Amino acid sequence: MNKYGKRFFRERPLPSNSLPLEACVFDNEKAEYPAIPCWSIFDDTALKLGDPATIPAKGLLNGKVQYWYKWSKDYVEEIKSGYLLKAGTIEELAKMIAADKENGGRMKPEVLRATVERYNKFCAAKQDDDFERAPSTLIAVLKPPYYAMKLYPGGAMTTGGPKKNLKAQVLDPFDNPIPHLYCAGEMGVAYGVVYPIPGINVGELLIFGRVAGENVVNEKAV
Repeated sequence: MNKYGKRFFRERPLPSNSLPLEACVFDNEKAEYPAIPCWSIFDDTALKLGDPATIPAKGLLNGKVQYWYKWSKDYVEEIKSGYLLKAGTIEELAKMIAADKENGGRMKPEVLRATVERYNKFCAAKQDDDFERAPSTLIAVLKPPYYAMKLYPGGAMTTGGPKKNLKAQVLDPFDNPIPHLYCAGEMGVAYGVVYPIPGINVGELLIFGRVAGENVVNEKAV
C-alpha cells in the first residue's frame, strides 16, 4: 500500500529488476512520493508462511535473502521495536500507520479497509482486475491479527549516470564528447535507469570497458 492505503503495483517481481521505480513515482499535484515509504499489509496466515521480510531464493545462504538477520520467536522483538506493526483490525492498523511520522496521518482507516476488501475479492475470484497479479500469488488478508511493515525502494546497482556514445566517450548536455573523459559498466549504462535482466551490467562492462580502453590508449597527449 502507498501512504494513502491504496495499492500501486502488483506486489510481485516485474519481468525486470526495475521494481523500485514503481515506488518512485512522483505526484506533481501533492509534491511528494506517495509510496516512499510504502507498507506491506498481511495477516496471521501470511505471517506463518515464513519470515515476513525474507523470501525463498535458490543459491543463497540458508535459502533466504536476508540471511544475516535472525528473527525472534513469534516476532515479539520486531513488534516491540516497531519494525512490525500488529493490530486486531484493519482500521486499528491504519491508525497505527497514520501515527507514523513519515505517514503524517495520510492513511485513512476507511480507505485501507476498502482496499483490503477489494483485494480479498480478487483473491476469492483468483483474478486481479486492478494489477493482473498472478492468481497463484493472491493470498487474502482475512485472519487477524493483522501486520504492517514499512518498506523503502532500493537497488543493488547504480544504473544511470552520464550519457556516453559508441566510443564510450562521456557526452555533455548537447551530446558533444567531453575531451579525454570515458566511462564503462553501470556508469553511463546504455539502457538508462532500468535493469532489464540480471547480469546485463557485466556485458556492458566487458564491451564498453574494452571500447573505452582502446580509445584511451589512442588519445594524444595534451
